[in-house]
Amino acid sequence: VRLHRMSRKWWKAYFFLALALTVGGLALPLFVDEAREQALWEWIYIPLYAVQIVGLFGFVYWRRLAIPPLWQFVFVASVVYAAWDLFSMATDPELKGNSYADLVFATAGLTLLFQVPMLIGLFLYGFRCKELWRGAT
Repeated sequence: VRLHRMSRKWWKAYFFLALALTVGGLALPLFVDEAREQALWEWIYIPLYAVQIVGLFGFVYWRRLAIPPLWQFVFVASVVYAAWDLFSMATDPELKGNSYADLVFATAGLTLLFQVPMLIGLFLYGFRCKELWRGAT
C-alpha cells in the first residue's frame, strides 16, 4: 500500500493536525482550571494517544517502527477505545437535557471525523504495508 504523492500530502496534513490536537488536548488541563478535574481513567489513555501518533508517523513517512503485531494491537485497542468513548458519551447522565441528542450526535460526528483517519492509517500500517515490513528484522 504505497502512498501516491497527492495522498501522501493529505496524510501528512492529517498527521500534523492529529499531532496538534493530541498535544493541545494533553496540554489543555495544565492551563484551564475546569479541565484539570479530569477523571483518572481519562489520563490512562495518554500512552495510547502517544503510540497512535507514533504509528501514524511511521505510516505517513513510510518508516519501520517496532513490528507489525504491535501496530495491529494498537489498532484493535484504538477501535475498542473509540467504541467505548462513543458509548460513554451517549450514556453520560450529565449530558441529558433539552439538546442532548443534538449534542451527542454532533460530538460523535466530530469524534469520528478525527478518529476514522487515524484508525485507517493504523490499520494500513499494521496489516497492509507488506512492502514496508518486508525485510524488517
